[in-house]
Amino acid sequence: MSRFLWYALSGIGGLLLISAAFLAVNVAEAPKIACSAAEMEKKKNRSGREVWGPTDLNAQIGNQKLLVGTNQKGTLTVFKYPNPSYADQIKHHAFDRRAPYYGSDPNAGAFLGVIMKMEDGSTKFDWLREWGPLSTKNPEYGDHVNQRWRSKSSDALITEFSNDALGLNVRVTSTVPRGEDVFIRDITVERTSQSSVSGIELVSYENFNLVEDKDELAPTQDWCSEGENGETATYVHPTDAVVHASPDRDHGWLGQSGAEFSIATAMAFDGKSSQHQVSGDDYRGDHSNDPYRLLSEGDTNLPGQDQFRGQTSVALTKTLDLEDGQDQARLYFAAASAPTPGKDLSDAVIQKIETARSLSLQQVLQEKRRWFEQYVQGAPMPAGASENVSRVSRRSLVSVVQVWDDQTQNEHGFGGNLVASIATQGPYGADWIRDGAYFNYMLDRYFGPEGDGLHKWVAQHNRWYMSLQQNPGGPCPEHCHDNMQDYDFAGLIPSFGPFPEWFAQSTPTASVVPRGGWAMNYYADGQVAGPLGGEIDETAYGAWTLWDHYTVTENESYLRRVYPAIRLVGEYLTEDCVDESTGLQCSRPEDDNFEHTQTIVGGASVYRGLASATKAAAAMHRITGKSRYADQALRYARRRDALGQAIEKHYWDGEEGYYGRRKGSPRPRAAMPAFLRPVDDPRMENHLKSMWSNVRPTFEGKEDQGLYEAKELIGLGIAARESENPVVGLDKVRKGVNWIADHHARSNSTYVMGEQWVRETYADGEVDSAVSQPHVWEQLLFYMTSLIAYDDPAGSAYEKIGNDVYETWRKHDAEITSLDAEDSFSASGDTAEVEAIVTNEASVAQRYHLKLKTGEAGGKLRTSAAMDTKPLPPGGSRRVSLKWDTGDDRISGQQEVRVEVWRATATGGDGEVGPTDVANQPTSLSAKQYRRVRLDSDTLTQAFEASR
Repeated sequence: MSRFLWYALSGIGGLLLISAAFLAVNVAEAPKIACSAAEMEKKKNRSGREVWGPTDLNAQIGNQKLLVGTNQKGTLTVFKYPNPSYADQIKHHAFDRRAPYYGSDPNAGAFLGVIMKMEDGSTKFDWLREWGPLSTKNPEYGDHVNQRWRSKSSDALITEFSNDALGLNVRVTSTVPRGEDVFIRDITVERTSQSSVSGIELVSYENFNLVEDKDELAPTQDWCSEGENGETATYVHPTDAVVHASPDRDHGWLGQSGAEFSIATAMAFDGKSSQHQVSGDDYRGDHSNDPYRLLSEGDTNLPGQDQFRGQTSVALTKTLDLEDGQDQARLYFAAASAPTPGKDLSDAVIQKIETARSLSLQQVLQEKRRWFEQYVQGAPMPAGASENVSRVSRRSLVSVVQVWDDQTQNEHGFGGNLVASIATQGPYGADWIRDGAYFNYMLDRYFGPEGDGLHKWVAQHNRWYMSLQQNPGGPCPEHCHDNMQDYDFAGLIPSFGPFPEWFAQSTPTASVVPRGGWAMNYYADGQVAGPLGGEIDETAYGAWTLWDHYTVTENESYLRRVYPAIRLVGEYLTEDCVDESTGLQCSRPEDDNFEHTQTIVGGASVYRGLASATKAAAAMHRITGKSRYADQALRYARRRDALGQAIEKHYWDGEEGYYGRRKGSPRPRAAMPAFLRPVDDPRMENHLKSMWSNVRPTFEGKEDQGLYEAKELIGLGIAARESENPVVGLDKVRKGVNWIADHHARSNSTYVMGEQWVRETYADGEVDSAVSQPHVWEQLLFYMTSLIAYDDPAGSAYEKIGNDVYETWRKHDAEITSLDAEDSFSASGDTAEVEAIVTNEASVAQRYHLKLKTGEAGGKLRTSAAMDTKPLPPGGSRRVSLKWDTGDDRISGQQEVRVEVWRATATGGDGEVGPTDVANQPTSLSAKQYRRVRLDSDTLTQAFEASR
């Protein structure tokens, strides 16, 4: 389920319940959680309205500390500081993409305008964003405002405004320097020879709304509570800058529940300003001197007010000289923070303005490009793909680098996180371990100057995860976290003793985090962000990502360090999270749903988590020689195999032909990352067909909204490459990749993607990206899909994906290449012999289990003989003889014979499998009773004639 749907459907009930409790005690706290829930009916309509309001964001610019987002019209709509996770310091709350300004207040954000002196002596004023239509209802939206990146591997943004009637063109280059927390806008205004404009006064408007705290379990707080915020804005004459500082610290009766910090922002031009106005926000009170209101009504002589405290509204202007046809100005938005609350950082942010004024823009742009290139330049690009596919892929890499935060530390001293998005609508400024597993997977394989991985980032990210795993009483500081300390619901529930767990277990919309699990997601400082905990799929993905880094690096010291966290997952999934009545995983929240469910989503995830824990334990046995790790490997493998059988029994829907019973749709996790069966297995083939049927209407233009199509394409692409006769060919996978790049991604400008897409049926019917673009996980899933679909010019990129996720079946892949039988035999006390040639198509030496099945032609077959082969080398073949002692069987006539090849147990025999056996062969079966997947078979319908 998407974050969008979680917040839209599951979360609303929980948030309203918690909000009701808040209201009973503290009215001031409720809007931080419930503001969008209160607007549910106004926002949930499919024809363009998003539950949490539309994400009015088209470009992301930043340096891993200050992240700025602008929309398609150049309005600054997000100003995330002091890190990508929290908090948004600009006032902008969108409600409806069909409305002007996406339904936000007209003065929301920060944007540019021009006061124009005309040749006839009159004065005119325009906001530059109004040089194009203001609403997406108009099919020509944005025609006079264009955006593009200055280079493919950096984030300097160029926004161009044009007005043919006025004869003016404005070019804005926006960037954030690598080492300075300043957003820079370099503005060039050009007058054409036919222009009737004789002079220009450039206007910069902003309405910063400072946030110096965050709330646990309420990631909406920084924008839901905009109306509660306020600060002092002051025009500082010596610096010629407007400074915002000393935000309100009144957080209601209960007080704030997140860690506080100090914050200040400032705006200034590079040279002397011509006018300034600091006032209150007329849309949040009665403030007739609001500069936005004055300028919009044509009053271009600003009063020059110096200070205001509360909801602020600010403008600075600068006169340009157009005598030579053009002039330039540079604008700075600076930010300063301190971990200690209550500090006045006015001087600090003024110093940042002064430092920025001394910077060379050209040097800033060059340094920033080189900085990005060290992380993304070596990454492989899809070979032979369209320009749009390549550019969306490249932008995906840049988006990941932008949000990496290795500086903000949690309470245990560990840092290193990646948020899903910097957007506040929806509130995705948090790190989900489900997303993080894929981030790590790709970072380890493709990023870096040589395209061979940023292993240091992944190791740090995983240690951050380990430090946040539920393990109270464990060794500190590395592995002793208690997530339940955050489940006090803003002080309503005591955060000590049994109270948090009791409340979580007794409240349908809350959830306990079991030992070995994680909360739904985390802020950069490790505080719980979302109100849900202990999701079963995220717990399992934790084991996967912690183990996967070792498969890439083979760093034994790393594995020794993180294995205790993997073991906790293995123990929980093996001992505590088992449905004894079915053999399935326990009923827990899955995929950001509050409801406790038991579906293939959790089942496939747990299967992958147990497989990872088994391999990790086996590796620890090999590294240390200690028997306890072999014992653990055997236990995890037995639970893995038992779950695999239960999945076949309870989740396979024979009528529909997919794994999804209890969920209602073919879930892609049954393929990637679980791959419950080989891709050429009939069940998996049917599941893959159903996955394609699920997304095909999107690629044929028959749907009005959708999300996460790349998840299906990843599994389909791997199957297309691994199977000799794929049920869905690579051409169809490429068709899907191209559709996403051409339609879902904003390939007409910045190549960003949201979590979802919507067809604007109320306007021009075109597809637009929606929900938290750039959604970093969705973008990285696309990059992964593009490499699967196209590979890279060297032909090596795909193998880094397929070899690992499809590892089990690469290590257990055999074919019956020949089958012969006697022509006839006596049915009474005779012995029939069948000879078969078995070929090992696996990548390693392997043994296999063979079954001989016999019966009357066209009738039911029964197992008559079985054996295990000796180890076969990769590509090797062996002729085997299977004998059937007919005994007293009363048979006659034509007999049918089938030889089947199955995955063998760890010992290759039918006896009990011991710990060392599994430790040595962790992908083999742990016991013969768990055989469920036939690798291949061959049949002779008239093998021989039986006579009596």
